[in-house]
Amino acid sequence: MDILHNRVVAVFLCALVVAASSVAGGGVTLGQLRAQTEAVFTLGSQGGAGIQADLNEIAAQSFNITAIAGRYLQQDYPGIRRVFEARDALHSARSPREKHRAAEEIVGAANMLRSTLDSLELSVQDQNLLASCVAEINSRLILIASSPYNQAALSFNQTLGRFPANILGRAAGIRPLELFE
Repeated sequence: MDILHNRVVAVFLCALVVAASSVAGGGVTLGQLRAQTEAVFTLGSQGGAGIQADLNEIAAQSFNITAIAGRYLQQDYPGIRRVFEARDALHSARSPREKHRAAEEIVGAANMLRSTLDSLELSVQDQNLLASCVAEINSRLILIASSPYNQAALSFNQTLGRFPANILGRAAGIRPLELFE
């Protein structure tokens, strides 16, 4: 056990412990920063709801449009099925990029179904309900466009790309965040 009393070995072990704790500490900090940034997608920032809440509302309003359509069209009408399929894709999407694609699909499907309904003679109540659904979808799209998530994700990715975070992040397995685009 004379090796443990050797000054060179002691300095080397000390440096190794300092390096390992720096990597571990930096990795923990970067992991926390990543989690906080990811939370902006679901929880929003400064008390506002995140993109996920807006996507859920878009899916709900699109479903409401299918309910109106069901009073005038067959349930197996392709436009109704397309909204259901797009809603399922939105619910099963995991990443921001997948959710963005699915959101574009459900909004497109809902708009096509709305166009079909516009060509039919709807009751005044259904016309008002349809207009309300479309207005809610559009307001949610505006909220999504002004969401702070993409800016927060870009900021995190820039931080992760700079020294020493680029080294610590790789060592800790921290990956850049996807943008909602």
